[in-house]
Amino acid sequence: MRRWVTVLVALSGCTYPEKQFAGPFTCLGAAAPTSAQPLVMIEGQAINPSDLMPLSGVSLTLQDRNMNTVAGPLTTMNTGAFQFSLNTNGTPVDGVYVHATAADRYTTYYAPARLVTENLQFGFALLSTMQANNLALGALGGPFTANTGAVLLTVNDCNDEPLANATVTSVPPGAVRYFDGIMPSMTATKTDAGGVAMVANLQPGPVTLTVTIGDRTLPSRTFNIVATAFVQTVIVP
Repeated sequence: MRRWVTVLVALSGCTYPEKQFAGPFTCLGAAAPTSAQPLVMIEGQAINPSDLMPLSGVSLTLQDRNMNTVAGPLTTMNTGAFQFSLNTNGTPVDGVYVHATAADRYTTYYAPARLVTENLQFGFALLSTMQANNLALGALGGPFTANTGAVLLTVNDCNDEPLANATVTSVPPGAVRYFDGIMPSMTATKTDAGGVAMVANLQPGPVTLTVTIGDRTLPSRTFNIVATAFVQTVIVP
């Protein structure tokens, strides 16, 4: 089985492609972009996490930070591919979600790692009900708490490489679990080399996640949690 880092959490491309950062944290504290391409293409692929095969027939909408639909719906093709266009009016867009649903699969919201300022390409996984149940069993020793949601994330550095030794906290609190190799652990206290973590049993509504690595604290991110659904994202400096 491939590492869950590659099949559960989509890895978003860097929003600042003109820069190659000199070190893993050299972008920390950098000023956010103030302008964006007027029309941005958001495209990617939906996949099945167990075999990395594309998922066709997935229903998708593009939503704003309040989860209001701004584009779609559309359906993935046989290749699992999709494409949205987003009018930014030249201003960076914060809080975009790609909302995905399919029969017998957990509803998923993908949130890009940074402000949307230019074209994005990424892939993300839709877990089947059985896969989600197995994930909960490995992480929590039992099912997810009813009517709660979860965040699946990787912690990446400035050049989109996974970061080990990161800790995650949430407000309000949830059940934080780190992955040990390909599976979640009930005892791990930090991310491993894959940088993957999950925050489960979150009540619906806003949740703020903060990542700490040594004496560095990455910018906090706030997401909207939906019952019986996953948010997938990447946390970066």
